[in-house]
Amino acid sequence: KINKLQLAAAIMGILAFALIIRSDELGYAYYYRGEFSRSLDGLIERAKDGEPTAAMLLGFIYTFGKGRDNNYAIASGWYIKQVQMGDIKGIRHFLHNAFLMHPVDPNDVSGQRCRTAINLLELAARAGDLGANIDLGRKYRSGSCVEQSAVNAARYFRNVSGMERQLSYLFESVLQNLTKSELVQLKTFSAAVDVKPSVNEIIEKMLQSVPVLIAPN
Repeated sequence: KINKLQLAAAIMGILAFALIIRSDELGYAYYYRGEFSRSLDGLIERAKDGEPTAAMLLGFIYTFGKGRDNNYAIASGWYIKQVQMGDIKGIRHFLHNAFLMHPVDPNDVSGQRCRTAINLLELAARAGDLGANIDLGRKYRSGSCVEQSAVNAARYFRNVSGMERQLSYLFESVLQNLTKSELVQLKTFSAAVDVKPSVNEIIEKMLQSVPVLIAPN
């Protein structure tokens, strides 16, 4: 039989464990309840434990001024942390943050900020980020921040269709309008194998881009 002391100790142990779990989850709970200032401590703890989602949400708080003033520099640091933790989507959040801070002229395809942003997106695409491939396909189709190119648009949309079959219409819509010479160009891309970048390479490029994208002269 379990005596009263043992029972009390067991109950206290369960309650203490529940409190630990609750404390560990508070950052997310507060964030999704819209209590952003109260979510900071919990999210920081989760980020310290290596959770990229926590780093991403911290970035959102500082990018969009959720519960505090915008701080794009701090937000950038959290997006870099997100990538360090293995979540390549952080590159796109990093770029969105940079262009909210300093809007880019999409027609300035030769500008340093456009070139830097496209280079980072290409790294993310090579790393297997679906969203980066979609963004690059759209940019090449429209000529935003890059020289317009139906072949390059098709190249990235083909990657998208390989990752997500439901989005294959993006590739098909471009493919049907390619000329014979453009189809030949697309086949040369098929023969080329993009080397997947390492996380260290991506982080190095992101850090190098900070003076251009986050703190331009």
